[in-house]
Amino acid sequence: MLNIIIFSKDRACQLDLLLRSIKLLWKEWSDHIINILWTASTSEFKKGYLKLISEHTNINFKQENNFRNDLINIFDLEKPYSVFFVDDQVFKEPFSLNCSEFKEFKENDDIITLSLRLYPGIKYCYPAKMDSPPPQFIKNYKWHWFGLKGDWGYPASVDGHIIRTKDIAPTIYNAQYTHPNNFEDRLVKTMPFRPLMACFEKSIVVNNPINKVGHYPANKCGTITAESLNEKYLNGERINLDPILGMNPISCHQEFEYQWSDSNTPEIKTEIPEISEPITWKYHLGCGTKYLQGYCNIDFPQPEHTIISVKADLYSDLVSLKYKPCIEIRSHHVFEHFNYIESLALLVKWTQALMLGGILRIDIPDIKTLCQGFINSPNVEKQFKFIRMIFGSHEAKWAYHINGWTETSLTYVLDRFGFKVINSNSYGNVEADFPNCGIDMIFKKIDTHNLYNLQKLSYNILKLYVHENNEQNLYEYYCKKLDELLC
Repeated sequence: MLNIIIFSKDRACQLDLLLRSIKLLWKEWSDHIINILWTASTSEFKKGYLKLISEHTNINFKQENNFRNDLINIFDLEKPYSVFFVDDQVFKEPFSLNCSEFKEFKENDDIITLSLRLYPGIKYCYPAKMDSPPPQFIKNYKWHWFGLKGDWGYPASVDGHIIRTKDIAPTIYNAQYTHPNNFEDRLVKTMPFRPLMACFEKSIVVNNPINKVGHYPANKCGTITAESLNEKYLNGERINLDPILGMNPISCHQEFEYQWSDSNTPEIKTEIPEISEPITWKYHLGCGTKYLQGYCNIDFPQPEHTIISVKADLYSDLVSLKYKPCIEIRSHHVFEHFNYIESLALLVKWTQALMLGGILRIDIPDIKTLCQGFINSPNVEKQFKFIRMIFGSHEAKWAYHINGWTETSLTYVLDRFGFKVINSNSYGNVEADFPNCGIDMIFKKIDTHNLYNLQKLSYNILKLYVHENNEQNLYEYYCKKLDELLC
């Protein structure tokens, strides 16, 4: 639906404020991929970003190497709408894409942009140092922008304007630019003409231009240095969001003094989490009777079980579960119960939920060893035991093994998803009376992918399950079902 791209340089502290405000006030933020293209001019600024990355999961951080190429790589042409933010912005009002303003923007092709930073109270243009009274509105805060001065006549901003992707894609792919400022300059000159702009009754975001890190030295700004803010952030201080909420600026860019709190000060919660905060950081999936302290233990409700008495914190289907940001996910003899499509959907969701450096632990039957044991079994009675371990216990509708994994195949997938193996332990004995042979594998997340890239990687893996020449319809079905599980 929406490309969300944030540009950031040397401002981990202010970017932290923006991200916290998004998570608090944007109702569906976790349904979207938030891409951050960041760069640091010194090692100290880089430390700030590394700290930020460790604190904000479910965010796709991309360190800038070549601005134009990096922007092209994270930009998704298939999403019909796009919005850019910069790191000195902050959300101050609740926002949802289900609002009437966004609906009208989608339906009215005459609207070139829906601005999150403009509203009828904007009377001054900070960058131009000039009065900029609001225009004469037509119904629902729309206006004819062409020929107006200041922010009211500037639809191509990368500071919080929702734009149609098709209007900016030619610029992104064909124009030459090297940083956000001249990228915006190119947009100004190349966006197609649409006569109207639109905004909200109250602006959703505001910029606080208290320092300057960009490429245009003449830009107006305040006197609080990025270095001083970064030092505070590294020392555990955080900008307090509370005083900013609900403010009514007279300019899209308006200097105001930050208030501070330490990193242990709790954030305002818009909803009560299902379980207490400490254990949301670790998931134990398919816990059964094995309850692990310090984890969120999850399994099917008790009526789904016929033999064991389950003890869990949360009773849920694992595929439909909305995973919270976490540092560890572990499952013991669970993953083999999901089909080709569901297992990839789970790996995508787990990859998105895990923070960089997070641990994914998967314990599965060793299908290769079990099959070899079956083939080499000395008698038919022992073969029944191998069949039991290969295909499951069958005492409930979930108790069937419908997929098989080896150390090699699981590593093949997770390597592409950005993980590396840090431990692999094979256990069990094919000679035992009950050959419970398995592999306990531990992976560490060392790279990040956005949802679009993870879907493309999953499509390629699903292709391995089909006959390339004769089963195109089956492959398309797999991809469609995967998309449905991830939507």
